[in-house]
Amino acid sequence: MKSRLTSLTRLPLVGPVFQRMKNTIKGTSNPNLARSFLLARSAKRRRTEGAMSFRSLEDLVLAVQSLSDRIPNTYDLIVGVPRSGLLPANLLALKFGRPMTASGLPGDVLPWISGSSQRGAELPERILVVDDTATTGRAVMQAKADVEARYPGASVKTAVVYAAPNTKDLVDYYAEIVPQPRFFEWNLMHSSQGVLATDMDGVLCENCPPGVSDDEEAYVRWMKSAKPHLIPGFKVDYVVTNRFERHRGITETWLREHKVDYGELLMSPLTEKPETQGHQVEHKVGRLCAIKPDIFWESSEWEAENIWRRTRVPTLCTDEMIFYP
Repeated sequence: MKSRLTSLTRLPLVGPVFQRMKNTIKGTSNPNLARSFLLARSAKRRRTEGAMSFRSLEDLVLAVQSLSDRIPNTYDLIVGVPRSGLLPANLLALKFGRPMTASGLPGDVLPWISGSSQRGAELPERILVVDDTATTGRAVMQAKADVEARYPGASVKTAVVYAAPNTKDLVDYYAEIVPQPRFFEWNLMHSSQGVLATDMDGVLCENCPPGVSDDEEAYVRWMKSAKPHLIPGFKVDYVVTNRFERHRGITETWLREHKVDYGELLMSPLTEKPETQGHQVEHKVGRLCAIKPDIFWESSEWEAENIWRRTRVPTLCTDEMIFYP
């Protein structure tokens, strides 16, 4: 069956019969067929697009360190491209001891240095425009044009932390080439990566403290008052949780109060806490096989790796910011 499904993903679906066959396989809830489809989808994406890449904030800081080694400390001003470019620009400005500003600001806004605005300084002659990434290069090149218009006669160069193969020659400096598809920790909350399914506890809200779920009254109190953790600024397609179905009302109220925009809440059919962590993984694996998302967010590193191995759904461990593509 696996080889047949892989072959189907390669067929040009020009006729309605083939399209119906593919849709039937994609929409199946049969565990074996679903896993076969997900394995075939993963293989096809790796073959046609390459494995999705992920970079964490820790990766970014290390990459900026590498980038700084390639840039001469001769620039009078560092300009960050809002908003993701402000982080690497600030790191470079701090390391080089240079003033910093952001592109697109009004002309009377002065650069910042040492916690204050720089006043009375000469106009910069050498300026470095910095962004986190260059996918098409349009943003950083537009920022460069804006800076050149604001500081006529200045020498303006560009730097990005992560370039793409098609943009590496557009910029003057870069730390690493990371091809598409890719995504970054600092963009998680405002950049969707397709159909998203996410865990509840440990992702959308804090993790339940050990032992609290053994006491029903304490557990209910905790669910009502749990602190929000990672709340995306876009719609989550599925929330997949091991909370019991009897706690649906409490969970829906919490999601509404914390303005989580979501499509469907999938809860555990069990009525008692499972004896092992493996049972919790089993529920999530079954749900993911049925809904077949493009990516899943899971707080537990152990569960994230096991879910990925069993479904091949790209899985991000949000506790450790480890990505299983």
